[in-house]
Amino acid sequence: MRIPVFLLKDAEDDIYDICTFAVINNSQKISDKLFKSLKEACESLADFPLKGHVPPELERVAIFEYREVRTVNYRIIYRVHNGSLFIHCVLDSHRDIQDILHRRLLR
Repeated sequence: MRIPVFLLKDAEDDIYDICTFAVINNSQKISDKLFKSLKEACESLADFPLKGHVPPELERVAIFEYREVRTVNYRIIYRVHNGSLFIHCVLDSHRDIQDILHRRLLR
């Protein structure tokens, strides 16, 4: 069953920052390829919204309503609520993201 997917402002900003970094440090072609990969990963959640797992950083503090999928070197953090999927974060998997998750998701 396909459900609507919504990219929240923080996630939009994350993708913009990721692609801008890729343009500055690599090339427009790499940035475009990365954007396409992230977009496809986000869109695929419409068909399989529960395919991800609870991020370990949140599981350790007993927060189970968020899930994540990984693509390339990025973590897509999302929540399914009232029949829709909301993407909250798209973060570099090499970063220590515990503080980011707590700050964004617990506000």
